[in-house]
Amino acid sequence: MRHLSIALGTRPEIIKLAPIIRRLRDKKIPLTLIHTNQHYDHILDGVFFEELDLPPPTHHLHAAAGSHGEMFGKMFPAFEKVWTEDRPEAVIVQGDTNSSFAAALIATRLRIPVAHVEAGLRSDDWDMPEEANRVMTDHLANRLYAPTEEHAARLLGEGIAPEKILVTGNTIADAVTEHRVIAKKAALPAALSSYAGTRFALLTLHRPALVDDPVKLRSMLTATDELLVSESMRGVLLTHPRTRKQLGDTPLPLKALAIEEPIGYLPMLKLFQDAAIIITDSGGLQEEAAILQIPCVTVRENTERPETLKAGGNRIVGFDHAALQQAVHDFLHGTINWKPLYSVAHPSDMIVADLLSHFPCASS
Repeated sequence: MRHLSIALGTRPEIIKLAPIIRRLRDKKIPLTLIHTNQHYDHILDGVFFEELDLPPPTHHLHAAAGSHGEMFGKMFPAFEKVWTEDRPEAVIVQGDTNSSFAAALIATRLRIPVAHVEAGLRSDDWDMPEEANRVMTDHLANRLYAPTEEHAARLLGEGIAPEKILVTGNTIADAVTEHRVIAKKAALPAALSSYAGTRFALLTLHRPALVDDPVKLRSMLTATDELLVSESMRGVLLTHPRTRKQLGDTPLPLKALAIEEPIGYLPMLKLFQDAAIIITDSGGLQEEAAILQIPCVTVRENTERPETLKAGGNRIVGFDHAALQQAVHDFLHGTINWKPLYSVAHPSDMIVADLLSHFPCASS
């Protein structure tokens, strides 16, 4: 059967591809969802299909593994088997994960066209595994959907043909817009319900540059706790499994910052909308904060999403405690001149229209 195939495997991919999946389903386009299960925790991936009213995956690859090599070793033959037996007209991938790169590589080997959602992002930090994934996926792709003109220019500068590139905005804008209303009705766990109606900071930290150094991580959390005390506000860190593991069993002497388990997407979006400030190393949360016009302090040395800086409410502080404290103070006590994040109003509509124009047999 002629169809499109979407490969995904992590929380950000599911969230950002959800608007595209729903639009293709509403148009009755034959579609298969290949879930690599790169995230092994149900709260970080499977629950989103239920929350976002998405069709269940057609295939599960069960590719969660301890190392990158082991993960790719599971994904490569699994993708090859699925797409050799049930060949799609095109494969759609999103972002910069191991799942997106593995899918793009195997689809290319099988001579199946690849469409890359969120193309052209660059941090120029090759210590990040995501940088290699996004660069290689872009150079394998046949259709590249760049969020901004700046990302498109980067692709052109790397020699990618202009006819392959389309500036579409980012589907996270559709996801946040479509989900924020229903998220207000989501139930929060008891440990988080007390934050409603209070002034608090929301934290997420998971990237290796910080989390893989337990001393640096604990020092950053201690510094954050001190600034929260100085601002007379509370904070909550939702811990990625990687972060929880690195913190170990020895509790930190924190006064204002609580450490809690991760939560589902809709409860997270509900909590997110009520936060006074976001402190994170997540690329996706930088975008969501800018869309919702919540100030964001990014605990990284760089960002592949410079549009969030131009929007006015994001600041990169690296791992400098003084810079972190200054940024939080400035945002909480100053005025932000917010600017639009993207130039395209409905990214998912544009992407779906382009997909169907280039692969019309998917709708026959």
